[in-house]
Amino acid sequence: MATQTRGHGRANNDATGSVMAPDAKNWPNLIFEKLREFDVRHVTYVPDSGHARLIELCHAADDMSRPC
Repeated sequence: MATQTRGHGRANNDATGSVMAPDAKNWPNLIFEKLREFDVRHVTYVPDSGHARLIELCHAADDMSRPC
């Protein structure tokens, strides 16, 4: 899924010609950084393949608790 932007100079065309924000593929890391920035220590979620990377990051963080 591509994120479209309007003339702000941040977009890149991918192989399909879609316009994507440069950080579109990195969104799990960006969200995880924000969770850490706000000292989030407990994370709940519904397993979803689209969120797999973010879930992996939360599982790997020793200082975050999560349901099993």
